Amino acid sequence: MGKFKVGDRVQVVDDRGGAKLGETGEIIGTDTTFSTAFYYIKWDAGSRKQGLYENRLALLPIAGATGKPAFKVGDRVRVIAKTGARMPDIGVVGVICDCDDGYTVAVEGVGAFGYDAHDLELVPMLLEHGRYYRSRNGRKIGPVYVVNSQAGGCIADDGDECHPYRRDGTIMYSDSEHLDLISEWIDEPVKADAPVEACEIIRLTVTADTTDLDARLDGIIQKLERIDELSSKLGLAA
Repeated sequence: MGKFKVGDRVQVVDDRGGAKLGETGEIIGTDTTFSTAFYYIKWDAGSRKQGLYENRLALLPIAGATGKPAFKVGDRVRVIAKTGARMPDIGVVGVICDCDDGYTVAVEGVGAFGYDAHDLELVPMLLEHGRYYRSRNGRKIGPVYVVNSQAGGCIADDGDECHPYRRDGTIMYSDSEHLDLISEWIDEPVKADAPVEACEIIRLTVTADTTDLDARLDGIIQKLERIDELSSKLGLAA
């Protein structure tokens, strides 16, 4: 028996098979006679229909009987209704940065915009190269390195150690679910420093001591070596 059913909305998390990574659609038919369940899908973009195996799809989460996604800060969402002339177009993806009085969505390179729940749909977790994420236990993890997009392999740094992840944010270690990545990391707003008095003199001390820099560079080299080691060990090397 497959993990999806007719009527479920799904997203592509493995682009082998002809579908685009991140594409969404609705399951219109199933075939569980294969060792891996096969699903027929009607894609949201146009009227095209296509079949894909179960391991190349992820379920689009829906909250209870309301039929609406349960949004929280850090969720990636897609705009499904243009609510004003100066608002982002339908299909634009952003990140929820505030949930007070509706939802504020930050669109990279554009700005932040306010929406109601019915103007948005949830985009399942899909790790992106160079981004930072929040783990299940609240830690900031990243940046993420996508080492093999077709195999769905990523490696991310938690500041102390590098860990292997799947593209959906789940960690590849069976006993480390607390490090699963559950949302994109949103930094707290930076508070402006108190203004400097005009008469205050700022003195800079320049030193030739590079001990700290050398130590940081050594740490970076060690992490890169660890990433290469994990990639080879897990078969993620491109």
